Parts: sequence; structure tokens; C-alpha cells
Amino acid sequence: MQLYEFNDKTYSTLSNDSWMPFYLRTSLDHYNITFRCPWLCVGDFNEIFYESEKIGGTDRNESSMRAFRETCTDCVLRDLGYRGPRFTWWNNRDEEARIRCRLDRAMATQDWSAKFPRMVVFTESLGALDHLVLRSIPLKDVQDRIKEKQKELQDAYVEEVSLLANQRIKVLQKEVQRLAREKELVLAHIQPCITVDMNEVLAADITLEEVRLVLF
Repeated sequence: MQLYEFNDKTYSTLSNDSWMPFYLRTSLDHYNITFRCPWLCVGDFNEIFYESEKIGGTDRNESSMRAFRETCTDCVLRDLGYRGPRFTWWNNRDEEARIRCRLDRAMATQDWSAKFPRMVVFTESLGALDHLVLRSIPLKDVQDRIKEKQKELQDAYVEEVSLLANQRIKVLQKEVQRLAREKELVLAHIQPCITVDMNEVLAADITLEEVRLVLF
């Protein structure tokens, strides 16, 4: 299994754009013949597949894009796609002169894709660089991370709800205690309507004389 990385240094000796498709084809053909095993090719190819992968500036030469596509087809390289920003390079110019392209990509042979069928490629920013970086991660790892984050979020939610519930209970307990004190204060200022003697009479057992008076 082999990994090959393209970058801007690959083209540092080329001063004419017309030579780039030829050099790119030669390089990919060479590695296709050399690597008799599954291989992954990642990096800055300094070329696009279609005009839709570019915004701003002059139109890209169709023959150059076609040569790039044909080279990848001949080498049985498949674009692995991406998740993230659409364009991976920009020229750091103002809006009117800004150019954005998808120059960076990850491509693999069919054998490599068969060994890693659930690989996911992410495009990510590293701050002030004019290129985004590519990061390939097995889909299982992505799913595991999603589950971990969901578990963390759920635990945090439960903890927050529990904390809020405990705080609310404490507030209600203080409110109940306050109302109980107020009740005692109110009752303390109320004059009793029934005296002790009256209460003893009312609580005493009924006599036969009282029954006769009621019935007869």
C-alpha cells in the first residue's frame, strides 16, 4: 500500500501552465506503473477537473482540465470527494480580484478504495494559509466521535437539568420556610375567640340532662 503527496514544490520548476498537465500525467503514470499495490494520492494537483471548481479570474484551459481527467481515468484514480469548504485554495486578494479553486483533493485506486470503503476526507482551514488541508478519517472513527460527542452532550444536559432542579428545590424549600414563619406571625396576632373555660365545656362529655333538654 502506497501514499503519494502532491504539493506546490512538485511544480516549482515549471514556468509555463501548458507544461503542468504533461508533467502531472507523467508523474501519475510513473507512480501508477511503479506502485503495483493499492495507492492513495493526496495534495495540491494545481489543476481542476471542471470549470465549476473555480470562481474568479479567467476561464481555465479546457484541454488542461480534460488531460487531468483523462490521466486520472487512465491511472484508475477515483476522487474520494470531501466534506467541508468547497474550495481549497484562494489568492488572498480583495473581493473583485479574488480567485478560488479546488486544487487539493484525495484520489485513490479501486483497490485502495476497496480496502478502505468508508474513508471520509475533510477539508479544514489552518488559519492564514492560502490552502486548506485535507484530512482523511475512517467513517467508523467519525461515527464513534459523533457518538462520543452525543454522549457528552447528553451527560452535560442531564447534569445541567439536575443542577437546575436542585437549585429550584432549594428555592422552593426556602419559600416554604418563609411562608411557615409568616403563618406563625399572623396567628400570633389573632385574638382567640374561645376561652379556655369555653373550650373545656365544649370538649366535655354530653350529660343525660342535656339529652333530655334536647329531646323533651
